[in-house]
Amino acid sequence: MFQFRTLPGSSLSGYLTYSKSEYSFSFDAADEADLAERMGEGRRTSLVIDTLQLETDADSGAVLYAWGYFPAQSWVPARLPVPPAAQARVSVEADPPLEEAVSVPVWRGQEFAVEHDEETGWIRVSRSPSGAGAYAEIASGVVLQLVEGELSAVWLHPHIAE
Repeated sequence: MFQFRTLPGSSLSGYLTYSKSEYSFSFDAADEADLAERMGEGRRTSLVIDTLQLETDADSGAVLYAWGYFPAQSWVPARLPVPPAAQARVSVEADPPLEEAVSVPVWRGQEFAVEHDEETGWIRVSRSPSGAGAYAEIASGVVLQLVEGELSAVWLHPHIAE
């Protein structure tokens, strides 16, 4: 069970990349000191959606950025609106509590869709196509869509590398 909260603050500045040759996302923080401050003691874990990972501080629950192996072959072409996101921080409370280096599935046993708008470059990983909820840009190119404290979608806007 997860409870997500939006908190005031700026998003983590950096560079979200999707490598076509490696079938994966990576995130490079623009300011390592800012990343270190957000990571606290550095006890990290990941909330996972299949193989997409949301890097999270295991102690504070701060959701930091997205990364991971996530092949584009399964993405469905779609027309996606630009998510109306504001910069914010998001934290998660988990029951049982998060543990360092123990990845936890967010949508265990639930189906989800992966849509890609080639024209705008946006990718939406979601449980439903609903546009409802609050949108929080937690890191450059990474937006979380929350509905009543639950994660509804992850929106990604990466730079594409061959």
